Amino acid sequence: MSDPLGKYLTSRLPEGIPFEDAVNLCMRLYCTVEGVPPPLHTWATPDSLATTFASLGARGWILGVTNQADASSRVFWESVVDSVTRGHPWIYDTDRCEAAAAPFVVSSTGASSSDV
Repeated sequence: MSDPLGKYLTSRLPEGIPFEDAVNLCMRLYCTVEGVPPPLHTWATPDSLATTFASLGARGWILGVTNQADASSRVFWESVVDSVTRGHPWIYDTDRCEAAAAPFVVSSTGASSSDV
């Protein structure tokens, strides 16, 4: 995997992540990078998130994808990021987004440069 964010996510949870959690994680990363290692902060742009999550979807890391979504499509992930400001089709739920991000958030002393 060529992008550091995708590499980081798969290293922290190699078995994959359920589809709904992936959607919430993507929205959460767009809204805040708090707890994410600083070298990855520049990857939290709409374009980079769409590229990363589409790649993860194509590799099968995103599990239980519904028939209504193509998790390997950049267009789909662009719509997820866009929905943060529009509230449609995905509703940004802070608690659910934080729960989805929990396996990837590290304390200020919990990540080293080798984690990225």
